[in-house]
Amino acid sequence: MANKKSKYTQAQRKAYYSGMGYRAGYEGKAIPFKNDKNKQSFKEGFASVKVIVSKYPDVKTMKRK
Repeated sequence: MANKKSKYTQAQRKAYYSGMGYRAGYEGKAIPFKNDKNKQSFKEGFASVKVIVSKYPDVKTMKRK
C-alpha cells in the first residue's frame, strides 16, 4: 500500500484530536473505547503528563487573539 500524503501535519492531527478530547470532557461526556487495552493506554497517558501540563500557562492568564 502506498503512503498517502496527508494535507495535515502530525502536529495538526494531534491538536485536532486533543481538541476533541477536551471538548468531550468539557461537555461532561465519557470517551468510549473499543477495548480495555485502549482504555488502559489512555489512562497511562493521562497520568504521565501531569507534571508537563502543570507547567502550561493558566487559561485566564493567556492573551486572546
